[in-house]
Amino acid sequence: MRLAFISGNLTNGGAQRVISVVSSRLAERGHEVYLYVFSRGEKEYGVSDKVYLTYMAQSKEEYEKISSLKRFRNLREFLKESKPQAAVGFMEAGYALYMASLGLPVKRISAIRANPKSVFSRKGLRAWLNRKWFDRSDAVAAQTEAQKCLLPGNLKAKACVIPNPVSDDALENAKTEYGDKCLKLIMAGRLVAVKNYPMVFEAVSKVHEKYPGITLDIYGSGKLQDELQEKIGGMGLSNSIKLCGWSENTAEEFKKRDIYILSSDNEGMPNSLMEAMAVGLPCISTDCETGPADLIKDKENGFLIPCGDSGALADRIIKLVEMTKEERQTMGERAHKTMQNGFGSDIIAQKWEKFFEEIIGRR
Repeated sequence: MRLAFISGNLTNGGAQRVISVVSSRLAERGHEVYLYVFSRGEKEYGVSDKVYLTYMAQSKEEYEKISSLKRFRNLREFLKESKPQAAVGFMEAGYALYMASLGLPVKRISAIRANPKSVFSRKGLRAWLNRKWFDRSDAVAAQTEAQKCLLPGNLKAKACVIPNPVSDDALENAKTEYGDKCLKLIMAGRLVAVKNYPMVFEAVSKVHEKYPGITLDIYGSGKLQDELQEKIGGMGLSNSIKLCGWSENTAEEFKKRDIYILSSDNEGMPNSLMEAMAVGLPCISTDCETGPADLIKDKENGFLIPCGDSGALADRIIKLVEMTKEERQTMGERAHKTMQNGFGSDIIAQKWEKFFEEIIGRR
């Protein structure tokens, strides 16, 4: 098959990692795969050299200087030259693919990467284009069954559920030693409001009263960095909570810690949680509407707590701290097996392959 993936960039995001992994695996499985990226960035996710990778611009600054009409023409020219049988538009690239592919003989696939409620409740021109894109696409790729159920009826009928692939590195280098102490917490994600880091700060403050040696390291970057740093200081937690910046190898950082926490109010399918589970960390996650419940079976391979409930989070942290090493290891190993058996990159690539075959085969 001749396939194309369209993305705004390849840096520091869950959707970008999925694109890099799936396009690479499909190319390695013998398909002709094209990847068109709007702007090159630093610390990009790697892509197989078997993928035909093209950048519209060599930097974000260069991209922003290109007029909207020229961007449209560039993308359309790419589609005309590569002649994909099917193309997938991720995130902001979706409506661009919708406009640039009008009249071209290509099957168009939209990809939902968040709770559909947050996508289809937006206002303005971009929201209107987004809705048009999803309505006119030939198929919709959802990450979870919950996402599919929340789609509008006309989209639900043409949606297919394909989970995110978990990091092969995380699966292959899983944790093998679990310490007697369990005081090192870790998080990874963008520093944005939807992640609700202040709720975790409150929980850590409560746990700190009983276990003053507790620490939390947060890997990621974002617009709230200064605000969160100020809040940490204001709560007197500067010696306990650290903002560590973006890491090129979070799996290796996960192995050095004892507990992973996801505190989001809203998710699509959280890659960082999947990676932590693959490493074999006991994980605590908010049970937001889509994502975590597809991965964690409460009290078996991790813990689920209500969104925004710092008290419940503190209780679960203390429960893990007070578990025996063997109990924590059992939970971590179950988490690892969950990822290994259902979310490996080859397993997910085969799902995409079957999906593409079905879409291309339609008249």
